[in-house]
Amino acid sequence: MAAATPVTSLEEEVSCPICQGALREPVTIDCGHNFCRGCLTRYCETPGPAEGAPACPLCKEPFRAGGFRPNWQLASVVANIERLKSGSRPGAGGACPEHGEKLYFFCEEDEAQLCALCREAAEHRAHAVRFEEAAGPYREQIQTCLECLRKETEEIQEIQSRENQRIHFLLTQVATRRQRVISEFARLRQFLEEQHSALLAQLEGLEGDILKQRDEFDMLVTGEMSRFSALITELEEKKEQSARELLTNIRSTLIRCEARKCRKPEAVSPELGQRIRDLPQQALLLQREMKVFLEKLCCELDYKP
Repeated sequence: MAAATPVTSLEEEVSCPICQGALREPVTIDCGHNFCRGCLTRYCETPGPAEGAPACPLCKEPFRAGGFRPNWQLASVVANIERLKSGSRPGAGGACPEHGEKLYFFCEEDEAQLCALCREAAEHRAHAVRFEEAAGPYREQIQTCLECLRKETEEIQEIQSRENQRIHFLLTQVATRRQRVISEFARLRQFLEEQHSALLAQLEGLEGDILKQRDEFDMLVTGEMSRFSALITELEEKKEQSARELLTNIRSTLIRCEARKCRKPEAVSPELGQRIRDLPQQALLLQREMKVFLEKLCCELDYKP
């Protein structure tokens, strides 16, 4: 019982301030306090009252969340304390369970601890056997493996952080380009609607001008037909008159007929016809503008349709 007090005191010295248990993978932060790596990682992931660097759970000094420093010496102390605790328990005095003798040897092939009697037994006599300190090389190998694994874990974390930053950058680019496409096509849609309204208004104007010129043409043709019909009637009557009546004012009648020239009106003026012919050219120019706009936008977005 007397040996339990120093061990208990040591346990308190190497306990984690967060979980209150023995330190597991102890790490040291900027202020010098030690914590379990897992406990400190979870502590940093917990949202605090304000943004910024996290504060030490003990002294409240700020520290870098990614600046954990592994404390290998403290880890070794924790391991030694665990071995002391295991050796101080009843029934764990290092005696052979079969012969009750002290365990001195280690069989590498069977991975079993042996006493002197077990060492001379037939099943272990031909095996490679070391003294009890054989655990040392294995402990060194374990430590080497731990260091390699921790280094690879840190490399994976660095890769994860780098790739997450890259993904965030790419997502930001996608969002920016999406907004650009939305705004540019909204502008194009507004432009097309304006052109659509302008072309419809122009077509309605052309239609109105055509109908107006048609009405004017009909009135002109009707007037000409009426005047020519009156002359025709007058001449037919003159032709049927007697010689004395026919000769009366015959010169004036013939002069009026010869001086009357038939006007050949056009239903649609040349200017109006040219305006109608220009419509396909306007549509073609609009199509070219749309093509240039889309090509420029695709080039800016590095998009190949």
